[in-house]
Amino acid sequence: MKRLVYLMLIWLVPLFSQVTLADSVDYAITSYQGDLALASDNTATYTQTITYAFDEDYKGQYVTLGKANDQAKRFAISAHPEVHVKRNGKPVSASVKVDRIDQGYRAKIFDAGKRHDVVEVTVVWHLYNLLTLYSDMAELGWFPISDWDVPLEQVDLTVALPKEGTGKLFVHREWFQKEVSVKKEGKRYLVHLDHVPISGKLELHGAFERGLFSSATTSQQKGASIFEQKEAAAKRVKRLYTNWLYVYGPSLVMSLVAVILLFLWWLRRTQNPEKGARVKRLYQAPEDLTLLEMVYRLYGTDIEQLSPLSKNKVKTTKDLSFERVIEALVLDLIQRQLIELSGDLLIPMREKAVTDQDRFSLELIFENRSSVAITDLLGQYQVGAGRDLDRKKTELYLKRVLRDIAAATRANLAAKKLTPLRRRLKGGMRTLLMLSNLTLALLTFALLGLLFTSFHEEWGGIPSLILGELLALVALSLYGFIRSTAVFWAYGLWDYKELAMIQDWLSYRRMFMDIKKLNTAELESIVVWDQVLVHATLFGQAKEVQKALKVHHLSYVLTDFDPKQLVILQLQNQIFLQAGLFHTAVVSLSPTSSFSVSSGSSSGFSGGFGGGGGGAF
Repeated sequence: MKRLVYLMLIWLVPLFSQVTLADSVDYAITSYQGDLALASDNTATYTQTITYAFDEDYKGQYVTLGKANDQAKRFAISAHPEVHVKRNGKPVSASVKVDRIDQGYRAKIFDAGKRHDVVEVTVVWHLYNLLTLYSDMAELGWFPISDWDVPLEQVDLTVALPKEGTGKLFVHREWFQKEVSVKKEGKRYLVHLDHVPISGKLELHGAFERGLFSSATTSQQKGASIFEQKEAAAKRVKRLYTNWLYVYGPSLVMSLVAVILLFLWWLRRTQNPEKGARVKRLYQAPEDLTLLEMVYRLYGTDIEQLSPLSKNKVKTTKDLSFERVIEALVLDLIQRQLIELSGDLLIPMREKAVTDQDRFSLELIFENRSSVAITDLLGQYQVGAGRDLDRKKTELYLKRVLRDIAAATRANLAAKKLTPLRRRLKGGMRTLLMLSNLTLALLTFALLGLLFTSFHEEWGGIPSLILGELLALVALSLYGFIRSTAVFWAYGLWDYKELAMIQDWLSYRRMFMDIKKLNTAELESIVVWDQVLVHATLFGQAKEVQKALKVHHLSYVLTDFDPKQLVILQLQNQIFLQAGLFHTAVVSLSPTSSFSVSSGSSSGFSGGFGGGGGGAF
């Protein structure tokens, strides 16, 4: 079932992540034409012709042009652009509002229309001192495209000189984008791109013959060497980033991940004593231990550490939980006749409690009461039914009782000269596992970041949806490896000095996991059914045991051996419910609980200035 859920997540995450936000207009830009005409007096016009295709009703469009990172110090943009609008091929009138924004202007065009409209917006900007005029050449460094809300399709740019002359023009894009070729026809330079991504930056960096421009020199330096240095630096940075993205980075990450996965594989393989236990099943516990002693022996943790009130709470896994331990503890006390059933009442048999562990366990369940209704089991810790609970007093009381139970459990095992079969993570192993998990976690977040930034794009020719599926699959796989180490953090590593006993306990647990596969003869070979029912509860297999008894019609084996076995079977569901309510109450008492009780610019650019963007509303 969990595998099916993971596969569904892998498929759905990229789909949901491409949904357009509800407060934005759904539209596309099917073409973008940008014509920069340079004049000899160092003025220019930039004509943008943008085609919008709307998928829903709209109010208008906006187009911006800026001069950020000012290289030509006197560069300016006229605040009065010319705007023309065509809707479905026919000219329409539109009101225009021009606002001053940081480092530029925004032309907001009001021409409300309906879905399926195709709107062509033409904006003519007048520019001044766009070029840096050196003594030997004129330099253009400008971002005509930088801040669009949607991808631009079929982008065509032209740069026209005052007249035909010598020069060269380069187009710079972000480091992960393809190189762009430039054609020269007479006095015009032509650039074509099939696609520019959302917020994609595009810079025009050119060097032209100085004699084409009559304006006074703005810098006495020789510009040719400066231009070449900028180009060389831009290419070097882009090559460096590209190599890190496609060669060095992936190689380093793959090597590191391979080492980490090899380490985790080795750890799981060496921490798999169950391999030898799978060939057999035990139908009786290999050691005579109480329920709490068994928990400490198998998992190296106690009831206090499992409690939500503990400062050093163990992070529980599917193998063990505080709620299941409480449920199994009550059944264990019934099985050992420390609690008796009289009608609908549970009665503590305190005179039979010979160990501190049992006495404190009865105190946890009954406090000072001589009996308790099954439906009110552990109810003294819950708010409701007319109870006025002192949260702080109850919290301190529970902490003290749980601490006493845990101390008594450890003392009992020490008296039996037994130690936990697991040892806590320490020293180098703990550090290595921590670094491995941290690395995989960072890589998982990085992949998720790529997942969300790759939408609407194609990387290396891979469509965004397929790329998203691949990234989600890898991210979930890495998360799975991280989750596989949870048991080591919670309970530590197996102590192979007691390998034989570990395998016996695992063989005993295997019997519960395989309860569906057991035939009638195998089930009849189980003698201590009352203990089996208690341990089935701890291992989370109580319902499976009940089903097996019904399927094989073996309910008679309980009543024929001991009436208290039938009592345990009958009370399991009710105690499960009360243990769940108790767990909720303990969580609400935790001080940390919120529960309340109630019914980049250096990516291969030359350092040019400006910026153009836009969108719709």
